Amino acid sequence: MDYTIEHSSFSNFYDVMGITVNCTFKQLKQAYHRRAKECHPDKFNGNRVKEREFRVLVQAFDILSCPEKRRAYNAYLRTEKKYSFNYHEQAGSIMDSIADDILEELIVGNHIPTDTNLQRLLQDLEHSKNFIRFREGKNAFTTKEYPLALGLFKRSVKCSPNNILYHYYLAQTAEKLRKWSLAKRHYKLCIRIGSLREPPQKLANIHNKLETVNQRRGGVIGMISKALAPPEYTSLETEKDMIETSSLIMARYLEGSDKKKTSNKQLPPGK
Repeated sequence: MDYTIEHSSFSNFYDVMGITVNCTFKQLKQAYHRRAKECHPDKFNGNRVKEREFRVLVQAFDILSCPEKRRAYNAYLRTEKKYSFNYHEQAGSIMDSIADDILEELIVGNHIPTDTNLQRLLQDLEHSKNFIRFREGKNAFTTKEYPLALGLFKRSVKCSPNNILYHYYLAQTAEKLRKWSLAKRHYKLCIRIGSLREPPQKLANIHNKLETVNQRRGGVIGMISKALAPPEYTSLETEKDMIETSSLIMARYLEGSDKKKTSNKQLPPGK
């Protein structure tokens, strides 16, 4: 999707919203609601000019309310706009593809037709509340306000229990707060929901996240188990190899623990 400015009176998306580059999410949300009242198609009987203006407003909110897209857009602005901005050429996906991510965020739990787009979703400001709440959670996560982000994602999951992205970001936040059981539960829910889709979602990225949580939660035992569980393309051939590998991992762990204890000791005066 090419996010070039369509409306000639605006130079960039911050100009469209009437905000500064350093604005907070709260200021962004307030600006969006204020501007939507000025150009919402329902208020102008389908006026084409207002419809185009609203479409640009939606594009601006989409880019600036998503931390990853906003970073990419700011980098684009620093290039003096020598090329058109296309975020999706640069982005990676959480689910099986970028298209899956987009559809999941727009459709699942928002109670709108499956052939919708971002503009149709945001035309109905009542139905877009969960979408905006999720974006607010992502912004809180990016600014390391993890308790706030956790609360927002929990509310998103409650409203849309089958949305994979909502569970994923809740799990990510739980990890940051070292709530391993909560993170594990929601990564598992992502995988379960994905398995019921048609076609099923493989969710390789989320499987890897779950494996990492299991290791962290397992402490030393988890570390050793990981070391003794080789990649699919290799194997430990003998029991001797397994014992030697286990001993090496344990020795490194104990060595690290000894160094930590030594560094924490208080040296006597003059030493």
